[in-house]
Amino acid sequence: MLTAAICAEREKTLVMAHQTDLLLQFLDTFEEYTNIAELRAKSGEKIIGIPETWEDFDNLDVAFCTKQTFDHPDNRKHLQDIQRMFGYVLVDESHLANAELYSMYLNRMWAKKRQGCSATPGIKSMMGVVVENVLGPIIHEIPIKAVGRPPIEVRFIHSGISAQRKSLDW
Repeated sequence: MLTAAICAEREKTLVMAHQTDLLLQFLDTFEEYTNIAELRAKSGEKIIGIPETWEDFDNLDVAFCTKQTFDHPDNRKHLQDIQRMFGYVLVDESHLANAELYSMYLNRMWAKKRQGCSATPGIKSMMGVVVENVLGPIIHEIPIKAVGRPPIEVRFIHSGISAQRKSLDW
C-alpha cells in the first residue's frame, strides 16, 4: 500500500522509520512490485535506496532513512539541507512519531505532503495528538475483518518440560 502511495504521488520522497529492518522490507516490496529494476538498468542510477552519504539524499528519488540518522548533534546540521529536498514524507509505524526529536525532525520537513502509516494508530497516552499535528488526522482505516485473516487464538499448552537453571549468587 505504501509503495503504491509513493508511486502515485510522483514526488521526491523521504521514507522514515524507527528501524532499518522496516526500511529493508520496504525496499524489498519496491523491488517485487514495481519496475525499479528495469528503470535502474535503463538509467544506470540507483533511484531508490538507503542513503550512504548526505549527497545521496539529493541523488535518490526515494530515500529511506531511520530517524536515528539525525539524532547525533553533528548530523542535525544536515537536516537543514534535507528539509527542502522532498515533496513527500512518509512515516512507517507513525504511532512512534510522537517522540520529541522524531516529531521535531518531521515538523521541519517542507514537504507538500506528510503522511504516516500505522497498524496501531490509537495511543492510550494521548500522545496521538502530537502525531496528528505533525502528520495529520487518520484518513483511512482498514477493519481487522477486511484483512482476511481470522483472529489468532493463543492457547496455553502445558508440556511438562521445565528449564533447569542454576541460581546466581549475587
